[in-house]
Amino acid sequence: QTDAFNYAYATAVTQTNDTEPDMFYYNFAGLTGKFVLDKSRNVHLIPYSKIKIKPTNSSLQGWKVTDEDGIRYAFTMGEQTATSPASTGFITSALYLTKISFPNSTQTITFDYIFDNIAYDQPMNETRYEVINGPANVQCRPPTLDNLNPKVIPRYVINNAPSISKIT
Repeated sequence: QTDAFNYAYATAVTQTNDTEPDMFYYNFAGLTGKFVLDKSRNVHLIPYSKIKIKPTNSSLQGWKVTDEDGIRYAFTMGEQTATSPASTGFITSALYLTKISFPNSTQTITFDYIFDNIAYDQPMNETRYEVINGPANVQCRPPTLDNLNPKVIPRYVINNAPSISKIT
């Protein structure tokens, strides 16, 4: 094993290096699928489709989609979610359709939303591993039963969860 392999493995195990791209899912207007971004932030659709998806900003807080007929969809209303007790803050967990624009037309459809806060408890199953040696010689093992707290049930909190209030 090389030093580069040990470094890559250590940073992956300690979660200081993201080893897998985020998966984004879409479902609107009869279109469903998923996509990932490469390191240059190019969109790769899974499965391949002729629709075009582009982020509206560098923080990925909005997307513009153009379907095969040239209809443009804007997703700019974000839903913010946090999980406690281990939360590090709210993240954007979903984006909602805010506008549809048609090719060769000035007509648009706009979606307005009202907001509410939602919290719910969700039992969850997961396996956690702990690092037992330093980065040069990384090994992992499941935590001991003494370290597990089976009574911890995560609470999901959705801040300003949008619901459609008006379509114009």
